[in-house]
Amino acid sequence: KAYAQAGGIAEEVLMLIRTVVAFGGEDKETTRYQVELENARKVGNKKSLLSGLVMFVTFFIIFGAYALAFWYAGVLIREHGASGGDVMTTFFAVLIGAFALGYAAPNVEAVNVARGSA
Repeated sequence: KAYAQAGGIAEEVLMLIRTVVAFGGEDKETTRYQVELENARKVGNKKSLLSGLVMFVTFFIIFGAYALAFWYAGVLIREHGASGGDVMTTFFAVLIGAFALGYAAPNVEAVNVARGSA
């Protein structure tokens, strides 16, 4: 939205460039455009910080789950006599199943919309 406002100012000035130059409004319009760009930059900085934090939390959970799974696999092998192959097979089966459910989740909304329309 902030970039759209700055773009609107640029579009307005460029469409009416003869009038702006005729009245000597170049400096005023430049300042107005720079103010809107500064607002857009501030919004962009906040969005990028939030995006970075979300990515941090997401990858922390993913890699933490991997670490927990491999730690527990070691416990199963050491204390319960499970074979490494059985543990790895189960680990990757659960991992592939989780990815499949994750990829299917966005389509559930489309199915619910279709059911509601019928």
